[in-house]
Amino acid sequence: MDCGAFRSWGGHGLRSGGASPRWLALWLSDARSHSAALLNRFWLGSVLVSGAGLVSGWRLGKTHGPLAQLSVLGLIWGLLWWWGAGEQEIWTHVASEFTLAGLVAFATATSVLLAFGGRRAAWPAAEAASMLLLPGLLLLAFSALEQKSQPGADGGWLTWPIAIVTTWWLLRRQESGMLRRLTSAGHAFTLLLATALATWQTWWWFHELGDAGSAWPMLGWAHVANGGHCSAQQRIAPFALAAWQHSRAPTALLQSRLRPACGCGSVG
Repeated sequence: MDCGAFRSWGGHGLRSGGASPRWLALWLSDARSHSAALLNRFWLGSVLVSGAGLVSGWRLGKTHGPLAQLSVLGLIWGLLWWWGAGEQEIWTHVASEFTLAGLVAFATATSVLLAFGGRRAAWPAAEAASMLLLPGLLLLAFSALEQKSQPGADGGWLTWPIAIVTTWWLLRRQESGMLRRLTSAGHAFTLLLATALATWQTWWWFHELGDAGSAWPMLGWAHVANGGHCSAQQRIAPFALAAWQHSRAPTALLQSRLRPACGCGSVG
């Protein structure tokens, strides 16, 4: 994106009585010189390319015939440019200790935009793409294991709970969408991820309380996992286990394995 061309265009617009092109050229020139977050050539250009791909895919999806099958390619192209640009902006302009939390927040916000935009535009494929948040959070959780001592560190205390709640919300929306047959596995995955993160965080708290080599860290592992299983048995979080209620065999197996361990009553 050549800012010199925009300056020429802006000067021509100003001479012809229009002030908006001149203002736009100055804004883009300032963005280039300062390389500010979201106001630089790379981000603006990538968003334009991403938007072109998404709009092309949406328009192709409205056609009939072989061209309609190419709408998914436009969606993939647009999302790759969007995510690549956003990740680059986070790595460039966000402090290194907060990059992981920034990626979690960016992935969550992207999924929300896909869910709302896909339904508003009557584009089921885009709405279904919001479920990419699930494998994305799994990869980010593994990255957190390598980089952080606890999931709540460096902004994770805010981004991870929001991401988990957003995932449950997306799954509820998909119960009547293209991926309704996969919501059962999605609910189970989200519950396991939330339990794993809570267990890790509680282990760290207990580890900080006790002395080295004491039994305190083990209490964190045991109590959170046991409490999560008991909560599942008592349906304290029915929105996360709604899919399990439609399958008697997995539910019966879960009850038979976990009830003796946590001492919970039978499910009515």
